[in-house]
Amino acid sequence: MSAWEGFIWKCQNGLNVEIAGRWIFLLSDFFLLPGMLGILYRDVLSRIDFSLMMYHYENENRTSN
Repeated sequence: MSAWEGFIWKCQNGLNVEIAGRWIFLLSDFFLLPGMLGILYRDVLSRIDFSLMMYHYENENRTSN
């Protein structure tokens, strides 16, 4: 293998590694996204639940007085 062939081979393999790295990155994002959305969803739901609970509690206090 000449130096030029070696250079071309290195370029091709480097590109393959880069593409594979990007795919791994994309796949990891794809698998992490539902978890992150789940955490966000749970956080938002707990805040809504808490505010509804406080609203209900305040209304109960007003009606009892």
